[in-house]
Formats: sequence, C-alpha cells, structure tokens
Amino acid sequence: MTALLCLAVDGGGTKSRAVISLRERQTDCLPLVVSQGIALGSNLATEGLEVCVARIKQATIRAIRSLPSSLLPSDFNEAQVRSLFHKVWIGVSGVDNAPDVELLSAHLGPYFSGACSVRITNDALLLSSPLVISDAISGVLAVSGTGTVCLSVTVDRYPGREKTISQVARRGGLGWLLGDEGSAFYVGKMALRSVLYAFDAGTLNESLHTEQEFIDELLIYWNVRSVDSLLGIVYQTLSSGSAGTAVKFKIAESARLVLKHAIPRPEFGIKKSSDLALSAVKLAAGHFAHDIARLIRPFPNGIDPNQSILCLGGSLVGQETYRQLVLESLKADHGIEFAYGCTHIADPAADAALALASL
Repeated sequence: MTALLCLAVDGGGTKSRAVISLRERQTDCLPLVVSQGIALGSNLATEGLEVCVARIKQATIRAIRSLPSSLLPSDFNEAQVRSLFHKVWIGVSGVDNAPDVELLSAHLGPYFSGACSVRITNDALLLSSPLVISDAISGVLAVSGTGTVCLSVTVDRYPGREKTISQVARRGGLGWLLGDEGSAFYVGKMALRSVLYAFDAGTLNESLHTEQEFIDELLIYWNVRSVDSLLGIVYQTLSSGSAGTAVKFKIAESARLVLKHAIPRPEFGIKKSSDLALSAVKLAAGHFAHDIARLIRPFPNGIDPNQSILCLGGSLVGQETYRQLVLESLKADHGIEFAYGCTHIADPAADAALALASL
C-alpha cells in the first residue's frame, strides 16, 4: 500500500468510537480522517473485559467496512485486521492502572499484532494531542461526560524521538457510586434531589412561577405526572437495569434538559431560568473545577499552570455554558488560569488518530 493507516478508539461509557486516519507515504500531505465506526460503551470497570473487548473490535470492524476499497488490499478480509494499521491507540474508560492495561493488552495486542505500536490507555489520555503541537511542558486532561476523570501529564521531549506523554497524577474516575462529581450524571442527580427536597419542604409551589417549565419537562422526561412519583420511578429504573447502568444513563441524559433550563437561550423557547436547575449545574461545575485544581501542586506530584494547557473533553463540558462555569470557578475559587489556555477536544478519537499519523 502507498498509504499508512492509523487507528484510534475512544472507548467511553456511553459509546465506543473508532476513527481511521490516512497519511500518504513519502509526501508532505497532511493526514486526514477517512473512516469511523460506532459501537456501544466499553467501560472496562462497568461492562467487564469480554464486553469491553468485543465492543472495541466491533467499532473497529465498522470503521474498516466504511473505508474506500482502494485503501484495502485486494484480498483483505476481517481476519487480517492485525496487519492493516501502522499505529493504534485505544483509550478506554475504566482503565485505571497498569494491571488494567496489561489485561487489555493481552486480549487486544494479538488483534493488532502487525502494528508498529499499540498504545492502550485511559480514554482521558486521548485528549493529550494538543500537547504534541503545543509548547506547553505539562497539562491537565479533564473529561466530563457521563462520568468524570482528570489527569495531570507532562510532555517528555528527546532529540530525534517522538514526544511522549507521561501521567503525573489523577483525580476522579471512581464511577457513579463513589464519585463522578461534575459529570452529566451528577448534574441530573443534583437536579432531581433539589426538586424532591423542595417538594418535601413544601416550598416548590412557592417557586412555580420560575420552576414550572423545568418541572413540567422533567416529569415528561421521567414519564410521570407528579413530583411525588419521581423517587419511585428512579428506583424502579434502578431495579430494571444491569448493575444500575440503566438508571445511571437515564439520570445522566437528563443533564441536557437541566442545563437548558439553568441557562436558557432564545432558541430554546424558555422564558425563565430555573433556580433549581441552575444550582445543580453550578454545583457540578464547582466540583469539576475543584478536581482540576487538586492536580495543581509542585512537581513531581503536580504541575505548574504557568507552563500548562487545560484540555477538556466529554459531552457535558462540550456545552459552552457549562465549560464557562468551570473556567470561572477555577479562576474565582482557586485562582487558577492556564498559561497556554484551555482547549475543548470535541472529537478525541479523530484528534488522536490524526496525531498518530503525524508522528
């Protein structure tokens, strides 16, 4: 083949996305994304090894099937995946330590055995591609989607070699039972709790002039007619799902409507901001900022924001209004600004695939 193909997989809690990039051999052309494939979530901790591996492979196969035939050997079949890619980077949520990496490597390494390098990391490290092209010597990679995790990293530069990213410390990533403050799940949970507390205290009727639109949409979302039915339907959903995943995703998905009512925009058609929704969103943003701030401390266990960049990823922090609340909290509550700025990586898998092809 006259082209090199690189693969990056973003194995999140909600979905797994495989992206294939292309770089022509011996040309100055920039690499480009040529294909993608989607599968269900592949969080190692919540889905287990077998499901995690199967979904990563499924997303990869779907991306391969979407490739132009001209980029595949004439006799290619799916059993030959091992020899297709030049470099592979698989970032998986729930991969929290060296034993996790070794476990996945044992099951995925043979599948990609023909690649010159196969990197398996936590999915947050897929956000590190801006560090490859930045002059920053360190950074914080912070994910706020269904769950949250924050990593501090440094950039290792050696003459004549590729830059490498090394993890320094970690905050979060404990899952919805023990953590995930600042996540979409947390926003949905805090909004539900605020509504139920107000109802039990008898103060909800007093604020219906500002809360009616939010309450009505929340009840429609949970398919109940009154606030006093909310608690029951939440726990009914909990008992119907595998290991609580059904209720986790249901609560996390409600963050969209909470954010919409917290900071309404004209296109939403919402007349008044909900104080209950806004308090939930601000609380979550403050927690997420706090997790980021905890990684700012002297080296070797921390990093200096004056030499660092903040790289954000995940569906919730992808919302500009939420992202601004996080940055405001970092500055106002912790006195932290990153000298190399803040960047949001909307598509970590694509950025990682392009970075692989550029190296």
